[in-house]
Amino acid sequence: SGNVGIGTTSPSQALSLAGALYMTGGINPAGGPTAIGGVTDPAVQLNLFGSFAASGGNYDAIALRIGTILTGTAGNDIFGLQVAPTLVEAGSGTHSVVAGINLTPSFTAGAAGTINAAGINIRSFAAAAGTTNASGLRIAAAPTGATNNYSLWVDDGNAIFDGNVGIGTTSPGSLTNLYGTSDVDLTIDQNANNSSRPGVVFSKSRSGTALSSGDVLGTLEFHGYSGPGFVRSAIIRAETDAAT
Repeated sequence: SGNVGIGTTSPSQALSLAGALYMTGGINPAGGPTAIGGVTDPAVQLNLFGSFAASGGNYDAIALRIGTILTGTAGNDIFGLQVAPTLVEAGSGTHSVVAGINLTPSFTAGAAGTINAAGINIRSFAAAAGTTNASGLRIAAAPTGATNNYSLWVDDGNAIFDGNVGIGTTSPGSLTNLYGTSDVDLTIDQNANNSSRPGVVFSKSRSGTALSSGDVLGTLEFHGYSGPGFVRSAIIRAETDAAT
């Protein structure tokens, strides 16, 4: 009926452990939240607290690492981490955001400085031999049920793609490559009650200096397939006639 101590003769809690813990099972809180290194929060089922610094050398500072070796079975998927909560809305009112994962990191400036800061950082990895497609981020299906359903929604800021972007193709040959087996259209729509207009802008400079006569400002090319490849059939080309 008292406290139990492992590695200690004076346990202060129902279970006190002095030393390392090796566990092959899990933690199953029966009736409330659980906290590691701090005080429980009634709104959080599992809280991880504490302060940690890497011990030097070639070591990253990591709060939680999953290093399990997972061996799958035929016909089933393999996930290093699966987050599958059931999110139940309140009986009244409105939720601003309901999400399976919410990231709100905070950063503190130090003497070292940071080159790249990210909410999620996906490092390079090597897929198993024989894998058909590999990606740093895969959206397997779009959500359903809402008025508007998006596979990807960038709600603020700029989006940067350092490589080629393919729409309808897995092997884009240019910065933006659209491909389709039926009509492939690039549409620019504007609906505004003012004098502004939609447009396509071609800009050219000589690394920040003035242009020379004959420099090409931009082209629109029309190619048709003829036997072994595509042949340019028509072109609209704009050139400068002076450095002004």
